[in-house]
Amino acid sequence: MCAIQPVHLGQRVAYHPPDPNLRTDARRMGRGPQRDQRDPAVGTRGAPNRKSVAIAYLMFWLGASIGLHRFYVGKIRTGFALAGLFTAAMILLALDSWVAIIPGVWVCGWILIDFFRLPEFTREHNSKVHFKTYGRRVQQFEKDLHR
Repeated sequence: MCAIQPVHLGQRVAYHPPDPNLRTDARRMGRGPQRDQRDPAVGTRGAPNRKSVAIAYLMFWLGASIGLHRFYVGKIRTGFALAGLFTAAMILLALDSWVAIIPGVWVCGWILIDFFRLPEFTREHNSKVHFKTYGRRVQQFEKDLHR
């Protein structure tokens, strides 16, 4: 059985890589990739690890001031920056300093902007996961094709 199926498109023939989620005889016999060698961006059922906008808003509601929603959508650096600004504002507020207004206003503005941009962040993360998952497969297929 041929692993690559030709698809005729008029005069040209396009070759599509095999579906990695299909269990072929080679995989059953142990000649295919093992479970631990599969792409980590793919979940146990073969679907990419996509982020939900509803859960992102839940994270926003639970911990927007410490950047919990940013950690959820994969924006780790800016999540730490937001948490640091919030911590600085709380420390300055505990010291009874008027300077606490500066990071406090910055955090509030950042949170307000994030409220409206959260669906965009989720789409961006999901497109990166999609490219990492399927882009690698296409690159590996092209490499195998030219051997």
